Amino acid sequence: MVGSGQGRSAFRELSLYSYRILYEIRDNEVFVLAVIHKRRDLQPEMIGR
Repeated sequence: MVGSGQGRSAFRELSLYSYRILYEIRDNEVFVLAVIHKRRDLQPEMIGR
């Protein structure tokens, strides 16, 4: 897990094959923030919010 936000928002990470899927859960909705190949060096500016 990447981390968790305050209140009703939670940031999560899912590992699928060679990819990292970063997503956020807000209330009853899921927002995909980024799909990144595992070999890439993850930078905060790569995640669109």
